[in-house]
Amino acid sequence: MLKVEDLRVSYGELVAVKRASFEVNEGEMVALVGSNGAGKTTILKTISGILKPDRGKVEFKGENLLQKKPQEIVKLGISQVPEGRHVFPKMTVLENLEMGAFTMRDKKKYNNNIEKIFEYFPRLKERIKQNAGSLSGGEQQMLAVSRALMSSPKLMIFDEPSLGLAPILVQNLFEIINKINEEEDVTIILIEQNVKSSLQLCNRGYVLENGEITITGSSSELLDHEHIREAFLGV
Repeated sequence: MLKVEDLRVSYGELVAVKRASFEVNEGEMVALVGSNGAGKTTILKTISGILKPDRGKVEFKGENLLQKKPQEIVKLGISQVPEGRHVFPKMTVLENLEMGAFTMRDKKKYNNNIEKIFEYFPRLKERIKQNAGSLSGGEQQMLAVSRALMSSPKLMIFDEPSLGLAPILVQNLFEIINKINEEEDVTIILIEQNVKSSLQLCNRGYVLENGEITITGSSSELLDHEHIREAFLGV
């Protein structure tokens, strides 16, 4: 479904991603893990069309994403839940959801998506007329996930969804991500510093260190890998 080859991305003279190659197959949940500053968000922004790489290839269902604008990439079926939520604080919950559906012209599908979202997050239904900026951190994360779901994506990319959330909220959120994958048939890329939790959730993973993919394997293989246990799990 998604194929990234030999990706190199720079901010001026600073090289954030040196050589990154990975694939995500349809229906999978794949973790891209690494410490802060490893280049995870840079890869996300490149896939989403926000950044242009120095070199490399990014293809989605055979389409060259490097030739697409961000809004065109959304229409192809890729949505993201950005780090830090980035909801529109002065807009209501409903208005934020409508922003997520800006590419949709099917009113019936729009209504179905709203209904599904309120099944996943009934608290948002209770706060539908409330401004997003007045929500708690956990509720804003629910809204960020819901906004991304409104476009009926084929691939969702979550960037540090556990950041700043209490452990119980992280557990609940990861359960919802798993449901989205299984019940909505949405392929998932999970970008996380929380290595253990993300690998336990996903089918397999890639480890990004200093802008390079250094280790890849099934989740169980990575959780048992000596370097990962020492560097990220503290065991």
